[in-house]
Amino acid sequence: MNIKRLIVTTASAAAMGLATFAGAQGLANADPIGPPPPPPIPQAPPIPDGNGVPPIPQAPPIPQIPAIPQP
Repeated sequence: MNIKRLIVTTASAAAMGLATFAGAQGLANADPIGPPPPPPIPQAPPIPDGNGVPPIPQAPPIPQIPAIPQP
């Protein structure tokens, strides 16, 4: 076997092993996968105390349609 080829193969295998070990360490140190935190609860706007706030206009009532006489 060629000595030069043996050295290159050994170095390549060592680099791959080191990369695998570093990847495993990175996974071990990662945050555990869990459920996402709940979204924040939206807060309602403050109720105005009537200081200059105009009243909300209300729509007029809907008139009833008279029944169509049946022949």
